[in-house]
Amino acid sequence: EKHKAEFVSDRVTKFVKKLVDRQIQKKIVEISRVYKSIPLQKVSVLLGSNFTNDLAATEQYLLRLAQQSIIHITINHKDGSVVFNSNTKPFDSAQDTLRLNTLIDHSIVLASQLSDLKSISSSTASSSSSSSFSSAPSFTRSHYGSTPMELL
Repeated sequence: EKHKAEFVSDRVTKFVKKLVDRQIQKKIVEISRVYKSIPLQKVSVLLGSNFTNDLAATEQYLLRLAQQSIIHITINHKDGSVVFNSNTKPFDSAQDTLRLNTLIDHSIVLASQLSDLKSISSSTASSSSSSSFSSAPSFTRSHYGSTPMELL
């Protein structure tokens, strides 16, 4: 009970900080929809009191959002401008990671199948030189678990 008020206050403070951060992110996304290129100073002013006349803080915030793939930007230090690159697709980490993992798993299966085919073809080649009759190996779904087309 003694620290309950402090705990509640701390949670509220964290919530308010997150809310303010989301509002700033929304402003930046809205700016990126209106401007293709904008001076960093103007972005700083549009974001409000936390960033006005603090170009370094504005730039750091924009870079953090770019690292999180919320926005895609290029900062031109020569002329002090921010260029919003709208032609790149944002990275959806959960969905894209799942897709990449699936592709990696399929690549491993295909590599294993290729290795099996190489060993079978080399054993077939060596046995065909010693005998006059050679039957081609049959590859079925049950042998490999799935066909290459089903993996893609």
